[in-house]
Amino acid sequence: MTKWFNLLWKTVFRICGLLLVVLFLLYFFLYVVVPHYYYSTARSDVSRKFEQLYQAIDEGTLDEAKAKIDLFESDENLDVGIVDQEGHVIYAVTSFSEEERLEDNPHWKLIKGETLEKAELQNTKFKGVRDLPKLVRFVTDLELEGKQFKLVFSWYTKSIHRVERLMTEIFPITCVIMILGALVGGLFYARWSTAPLIAVAEKAERFSGKPEGHKGRKYAQDEIGMLQYGLDTLHEQLQEKVQELERKNQNLEDSMQRILELEKVQSDFFAAASHELKTPIAASQMMLEGMIQQIGVYQDREKYLRECRKQMGQLSHLVEELLELSRLREEKPQEAEEVNMTDLLEKLSQDYAYLAEKFAVSIRLSVKEESTVYLPSSLLYKALSNGVSNAIRHGEPGGEVVLSLEGAVLDISNEGHIDESIAAEGAEVFKRRQDGRAGCGFGLYFIETIMKILALPYQIFNGEDGRVHFRVDFSGKLLTAGSERTTIKENILYEED
Repeated sequence: MTKWFNLLWKTVFRICGLLLVVLFLLYFFLYVVVPHYYYSTARSDVSRKFEQLYQAIDEGTLDEAKAKIDLFESDENLDVGIVDQEGHVIYAVTSFSEEERLEDNPHWKLIKGETLEKAELQNTKFKGVRDLPKLVRFVTDLELEGKQFKLVFSWYTKSIHRVERLMTEIFPITCVIMILGALVGGLFYARWSTAPLIAVAEKAERFSGKPEGHKGRKYAQDEIGMLQYGLDTLHEQLQEKVQELERKNQNLEDSMQRILELEKVQSDFFAAASHELKTPIAASQMMLEGMIQQIGVYQDREKYLRECRKQMGQLSHLVEELLELSRLREEKPQEAEEVNMTDLLEKLSQDYAYLAEKFAVSIRLSVKEESTVYLPSSLLYKALSNGVSNAIRHGEPGGEVVLSLEGAVLDISNEGHIDESIAAEGAEVFKRRQDGRAGCGFGLYFIETIMKILALPYQIFNGEDGRVHFRVDFSGKLLTAGSERTTIKENILYEED
């Protein structure tokens, strides 16, 4: 518990110091004010009595004056006398004892038969209570029985000097009492006022440890510093928790939004896929039932068996595409590698040469500027192969499909037209149209899916040249750029620009 004395004794000393300052100011005030107040009160009383007596005996007879002086209510520090013009004391009433009169005291001369000097028959003058003489005389002219006398008051001020001396004498003991009182009072008040704060500081220390500076800020090595450090630490932890909760909440909202989007995409996908699968299955069932029942044209079994095999081939191809889409969604991301775009386009041209011949179109490869990208090669090939396949299948017979590469931009185009609103639907390109027919098929759906995985921007649009363009921007994945080249090979035309 020794460490808690830091705050306790700091509080004690502060309160004690404050109390001492207040007490010393109070004592100084009393030391200065009390004598002045006592003097003012006494002087006012003496002046009043002097004036009353003067008014009572002025212009009267000597015997009447003596009688009224006898009746005057004097106290132990006030004498009254009548003095003639030569300074002889004609009559006096003194409060001094016999011993005091016998003492060799030049101030005590207001006794009948004594003769006062000229200086003693003048009003005493002084500046203030600090230079107040022991004897103060009030002297005024008096007329009795037509003769001139002087009325003299002798006011002995020893009581005022006693007060001043008493205040000086008791100052040391007063200081000791004030210091002890301030210490005791400060200690009790400090213990009472700091107990709750010390208890809170103990909890703060257990909670956050000892303060040793916090983000460049120094803390006092006492309970106040401990409490401040604990509150700062708690504030920062609360801020971190709030920020963490906000991040988790945002992630949760994003996840929920993504889940809803995926559920919608999955629902649309299966709805459209079921429609696509239903068509060849229904056609095959109808032809098989006709052949079994030998109805009409279906009696030619050889012809419709080949047609059924064709429908089953389409169905098998459709199932393979569905399985491929499922694998793309579930398998781990593939590692990226350097892919030379010219080599990749040459491979695509060769792989789809047979399909181009089947649909009576030609493939032209135009490389204006070679480039190398850093992407998963198999995924990139799948996406571009679907673009080439769609261009061949939907192109005009006798036309050409152009694969144009200019640095970071690849453009695959074919003659024809596409509904841009359908192509712009992105992941919804596989949805059925309002007329009940299928959308743009698996090709664009494949492209959309893979482009999202590769984070590649692309466009499908109708150009002003009357061609449908599938354009991909590899700017974010580009590594190098090379020179132009031209080659001509079978039905694949390479031209030099």
